[in-house]
Amino acid sequence: GPTNPTFVSILLTSKLHKGSTELPVILTRVINNLEQHKNEFFEEHGEKGIEAEKKVIVLLTKLRDELQADKPLTSLNDSLPDTTLWNQCLEYHQKSSDGPPSWFQSPWLYTECYMYRRIHEALAQNQPR
Repeated sequence: GPTNPTFVSILLTSKLHKGSTELPVILTRVINNLEQHKNEFFEEHGEKGIEAEKKVIVLLTKLRDELQADKPLTSLNDSLPDTTLWNQCLEYHQKSSDGPPSWFQSPWLYTECYMYRRIHEALAQNQPR
């Protein structure tokens, strides 16, 4: 990676500030989109669809709260094929930083991708059955 501290600072700082406002907006849009399509979940899956949708909304709202409060990033808890790789990457960041990696104290690209992966986790764990 780039080793010039000034370059790294400029690269990360500009996006981190932007990301601190953009990422919660993206999560809010995802949550609102789920709420707007509640009838479709019901039509396709019945009550189980509505329950799954509610669980996903709760998880995504919690994720948005974690992000806005700059909470530490947490390990993934699903059984998707890339879970181990994501958790290894998080462990690497934990070992190479001064404290636990958090939303605004971590590389912006990592946290942005991590957010989308957490959205995927919420959806994967709450399929209507």
